Amino acid sequence: MAIVFTLLLGLVPAQRIVGIDFLTADFIEIDAVSGQAQVLGNTGVSGLLWDSLALSPDGHLYSAAGDYMQGYSIYEIDPATGSATFVVSTPFLALVGLSFGPDGELYGIENRIPTLGTSPDDLYRIDLATGQVTLVGDLGTIFMVSLDSWGDSLWGYDKEVGLVRIDHTTAQVTDVRPGFGGPYDLGESICFRPDGMGYQVDYWLWTFDPADGVPARIGETGWRGILGCAEYLEDPNGADPLALAIQGERGDVMRASVAGATPWSPVVVVWGRRPYQPWPIPTGWGCAGTVMDVRFPPRLAWTGLADGTGRVRTDARLTPWFRKERFRAQAVDLATCAASNVAEVVF
Repeated sequence: MAIVFTLLLGLVPAQRIVGIDFLTADFIEIDAVSGQAQVLGNTGVSGLLWDSLALSPDGHLYSAAGDYMQGYSIYEIDPATGSATFVVSTPFLALVGLSFGPDGELYGIENRIPTLGTSPDDLYRIDLATGQVTLVGDLGTIFMVSLDSWGDSLWGYDKEVGLVRIDHTTAQVTDVRPGFGGPYDLGESICFRPDGMGYQVDYWLWTFDPADGVPARIGETGWRGILGCAEYLEDPNGADPLALAIQGERGDVMRASVAGATPWSPVVVVWGRRPYQPWPIPTGWGCAGTVMDVRFPPRLAWTGLADGTGRVRTDARLTPWFRKERFRAQAVDLATCAASNVAEVVF
């Protein structure tokens, strides 16, 4: 099964990612902390390929669906049931990404020949009222599978290049991390929290910092072959969960990024080898009772002070037991004792 994902601002429970199964049109919810997924409903429209989802600035959810013979149309999706309502037809035969840009306009990526990986990807601006499209430019990629927006840019995920930043005015593409490709087993749907923490979704849920675009695995979703774009659900009360992204580097360096911490408060990251069992922090330790999902006893990776936005980034020099080992890391906000998602990294 293949799924495309987006998040609905304030319309479904916080810390959730929702999407549409590429083939079955099931409407699905994924927990942004654990990666666990469940079916919420169905679009009610069969026989189409659901390739993308986008959340408008005013909170409406849209999806592009169709096939390579009939072309693609845009539908509005009911956030409670997943039911689809036709909005407008487009001239596209292969629409592989959809997102509202930083200017509030709707953008889409079309592969000129409806066979992904054989022809260039083009960025278009789409008029939702008429279906009229305007070419912005050639992206110069051929395997783009996802589109989203954060900050002043569009962002895409290409299966050969990896994470890229896209100028929505010129279609110029910047490879976030040259030399790091887009392995086929990593998430194809990308989304961003308002604070800039990124997620990728496929059979697993991953997290990443857009500064380098290297994903770390959080948990299993159970859904294979995910395609499309994604959006993050911002908690209407402002209480987004503590999130951790980790990247392992040569030279025993683990680069970590934390979002959602209490501003100007200390954060710690601990790590341990697999296997593991959840355990509560013992009495007498800081944040006693907080349940951790790394192996006991953990090792301290680093401590840092969150900035005014609740973000903290740092490099920690570690000494792994031996090479090519998979480690689990987790952050704790010492002001609230909240624990983050687990992020797995290989040294």
